[in-house]
Amino acid sequence: MKPSKLLDEYYNKGTYNRYQMYSQTDTAHILMRYIDSDCVIAYKKGFLGFIFIIKGKRKYFAFVGIKNEIYLGGFGYSFRRIYTMKTTLKLLGDDYTILNDEEMKKIKDEVIFEKL
Repeated sequence: MKPSKLLDEYYNKGTYNRYQMYSQTDTAHILMRYIDSDCVIAYKKGFLGFIFIIKGKRKYFAFVGIKNEIYLGGFGYSFRRIYTMKTTLKLLGDDYTILNDEEMKKIKDEVIFEKL
């Protein structure tokens, strides 16, 4: 699955790069590299937003997004990168969709290894 397919459900195609979303520069830069490649490993969709993990060339990246219509005020970003896989797995919980079992197992093993 492509990240663009998930983003199409929550954001209108617009003027900011490819999607109309508020995000930090590094978040948008990383995502735009992989936006049209088949790299989504796992995702979870909800009524407020979504979380997904992608595989980059050297490491994994996780992102969380909130629906476009929800205003957080101030510098409330509607799309952010999650910097640790441990946090990502906590946010995903138990009910999420896995598209690549092998890669998801590697991520879980990486999190366990970091705890040692």
